[in-house]
Amino acid sequence: LAASHLGTMDLLVTKKLATQLEALLPPTATELPLSHNTQVASLLGVGLVYANTGHRHMVEVCLQQLGKLPGPELENAMDRESYSLTAGLALGLITMGRGEALAVGSLADLHLPNLLHNYMLGGPRPKLSNSMMDRPQSDQIKEGDNINTDITSPGATLALGMMYWNSGNENIAAWMNAPDTMFLLDFVRPDFLMLRTLAKGLILWDRILPSVEWVESQVPANIVGHCLVRPPDDPPPGQENLDYETINQAYCNIISGAAFVLALKFAGTWNLAAFHTLDHYVKKFIAISRRSISELTGKAMIEQTTCTLVLSQAIVMAGSGDLNVLRVCRFLRSRVHTSTIVTYGSHMAIHMAIGLLFLAGGSHALARTPTAIAALIISCFPKFPTHSNDNRYHLQAFRHLYVLAVEPRLLTTRLTETGAIVPCSVAVQYADTPQYVGPSLTLTTPALLPDLNNLTSVSIQDKNFWRTTMTKESSWATLQTILNLGGDFSVKKCGLSNSKGLLWSLSEEELVMLEENGFSRSSWQKMVFHEARSQPGEDWATHLQSLISSCVFKEQRQLLPFIHTLLSIPFNLSSHQSGFISQYLRSLLSHRNIQQSNGHSQHQHLLEPETVISVGQAASLQVDKFAMANNSPNNPSGGSQLRAGLRDFVRGEQLRPRLGDPSDRQMLSSLVTLHQVPLAA
Repeated sequence: LAASHLGTMDLLVTKKLATQLEALLPPTATELPLSHNTQVASLLGVGLVYANTGHRHMVEVCLQQLGKLPGPELENAMDRESYSLTAGLALGLITMGRGEALAVGSLADLHLPNLLHNYMLGGPRPKLSNSMMDRPQSDQIKEGDNINTDITSPGATLALGMMYWNSGNENIAAWMNAPDTMFLLDFVRPDFLMLRTLAKGLILWDRILPSVEWVESQVPANIVGHCLVRPPDDPPPGQENLDYETINQAYCNIISGAAFVLALKFAGTWNLAAFHTLDHYVKKFIAISRRSISELTGKAMIEQTTCTLVLSQAIVMAGSGDLNVLRVCRFLRSRVHTSTIVTYGSHMAIHMAIGLLFLAGGSHALARTPTAIAALIISCFPKFPTHSNDNRYHLQAFRHLYVLAVEPRLLTTRLTETGAIVPCSVAVQYADTPQYVGPSLTLTTPALLPDLNNLTSVSIQDKNFWRTTMTKESSWATLQTILNLGGDFSVKKCGLSNSKGLLWSLSEEELVMLEENGFSRSSWQKMVFHEARSQPGEDWATHLQSLISSCVFKEQRQLLPFIHTLLSIPFNLSSHQSGFISQYLRSLLSHRNIQQSNGHSQHQHLLEPETVISVGQAASLQVDKFAMANNSPNNPSGGSQLRAGLRDFVRGEQLRPRLGDPSDRQMLSSLVTLHQVPLAA
């Protein structure tokens, strides 16, 4: 319900959410038996309804719930981590990317950055204003006067990162740096380093680079040389007490956070640099999982890191169906009965990766808008459950919110006349950036378009179709509507393809167009005039030229051998194949008559009716000429023999004594077949 009213601040939806969330009810309201998971879902629903609005009251509610203490009778005592994390995510949704404006504007008196920093690192519990007073504390669970960072740190970290998304604020980003000494590293949970690296990348969004060097730069310099290596037997002075397990776990979590934010930066872009960077780490951690060093780090940690990397890779390649990612998923999936560390969460991450890889059957991809990025953070949160009912750290129902980041990108070109899908060249122009001039890319439809926010124009640039250009200034909304309605884009053929019937001659301009369609003038002339010399009749070259051009322009080049054979029929009626050739021509004439009687439209003809009629008349003319021919040196048998043979055939008499020449007998066979001369009774 809340997702369908994203960012609307709908009052009716807010009232419905209030019935499931005590934080929105007055203190005197009747207590309702609400399940913990329902309250967690309602809390995120508040963030969805008020997404990107900066609504003050809802910010105060989320901030209050972020540090909520256990209430009386063990209220809010179980799975508090997921409740606090959800409060931080909801707060991040409401203030997504608006931290700089809100911190000095309408929310300046709340001191949001300092409060969230306090919840992230710990310290004295802040005193809330009267509008943010909480219910009485629990009599059974005592946490003292200091903040329990195990509960509040994840939500506060992500809230800060989402609040200052793409702001480039160096001061806030410095809060997210990993400890630079071994002493301080011992005071931070390793999984918190993953969230801090993620938040730092969100803040310094424009500085994310798809390279191994950028990922490694997130690791503190003091632990780089001690990551994923065996402890030396004789350690150097000062390194005798290094905790290699802590170092390795810190490294794994930092790499996971950097890989995840890199995937968010290039979500659905199919960026090869980002893909190869993530692929490098996927192969590295799969190889480590087979070595004994994984025992020192913890096999569960290696498994979680591997799953996060594969999921990040699938986010980058969403909708592509990339086989490399699919092979990795298939390999990881095959360990279901061979490994004891593969949990329910591992399978969930792997199957989410497969789902993203084939998003909507390859017709959709992931967007990179602020709301889409927030939805991916919530749905792909890189901490996976251990069993199907594990909602302690993250409510599993939130995994479905990836749909808020999905957008249609498939562009399919269809012929205006028939609606048939046709391949077509489409040019997309990227927008210029401060770093480089936007390149131009040519795709062949059906194809997934890049993120429209990065483009300035999309145009049909195929020589076979009329040119159509859509730019951000003129018809961008039309393109978005086409994609939302399925991506079917109508194109119209240009040139001779629109002609009704058959053109028996070609102009110079049409010959040039024929060359542009891949038929060179030299090969054209060689075929036409070579065949013209080998065949009698002055119309041969004209007919062949016209029919070949028709096949080329109508994308029926496979008919060229058939066209050559068809035009040769009238001149081969006296050959040894006369029976087959004449019957073939008779079948074509019958098929043409059937099409004409059924009223088929012009575009349904593989062969123009004029062609069939012309060939049939030419064949009849050849028979008539042969029958009326006089005796000559070139024709010793003469046409009288053919006429006499026809009379004998009609009377049922023996033909051989009169038709001694084979060509006469073949011509008589063609004559009888073409005109269907009946046998004598």
